[in-house]
Amino acid sequence: MRKEEIRIYNEFFAKLGKKDVIILDAATGSGRTTLEIAKRITGKVLSVDIDVSRDAHDMIRDAGYASRVEFVEANLGKMDFLHDNAVDAIVSHATLSSIPSETPCMLYDVFKEFYRILKPQGFILIFDYYPLEEAATRGKADKIAEEAWRTYKAVAELLGDYHHEELPPEWVCKTLAEVGFQDVTYEKVSERRLSETFGEYVENMLEYVKEIEDKGLRNAFEKKVQQLAKDAKKYGKSDYSDTYGVWGRK
Repeated sequence: MRKEEIRIYNEFFAKLGKKDVIILDAATGSGRTTLEIAKRITGKVLSVDIDVSRDAHDMIRDAGYASRVEFVEANLGKMDFLHDNAVDAIVSHATLSSIPSETPCMLYDVFKEFYRILKPQGFILIFDYYPLEEAATRGKADKIAEEAWRTYKAVAELLGDYHHEELPPEWVCKTLAEVGFQDVTYEKVSERRLSETFGEYVENMLEYVKEIEDKGLRNAFEKKVQQLAKDAKKYGKSDYSDTYGVWGRK
């Protein structure tokens, strides 16, 4: 976790004022956010995802925090297992941009559900990515990152698959306020840095483009990915966008 994010976490948990709390992690993902929360409380983390991975379970168990974490497989827009005013705080890390862009009303439902389950005066903290067009482009590594992300989206749309869609922080703040959250604000958390996982992207993309039936298009995308790999070796490749943090309370 980056130092800027750690600073915000420290401020967030200081606002809670106590450690015996129930916190929703929306959503589990790799489990890293769940682990970060579990380290800071004595209560319980409800780690919710539509499909909780075995790796996340193993990470929490191996770190010794299994007693503080409850994994739940559920839709964030319909958490019927929780009653009203059930949790002290909500943390969402790179989740909003992963909700299918073709169903924008789903995000509104998620925010309404967040509001329902949060206790009065409870806090919400959201980390996510700026849209590419709003991210700073400082050099070749950033341009390679943008081109890699656009290439992935192009292949996904060609195959009729879902892909991530970054949301402007202003929209997130406005929508949270519409469902009832107060004192909603945001700040830029971090700028791009060089990525250490571009090799995985190349491997995954070369496998992904094999699904394209048209040979000409398939070959064109393979060449594109291979060129990006060559450029990244020469110039480096950054994370695909800057990040922001949104605060709010009920």
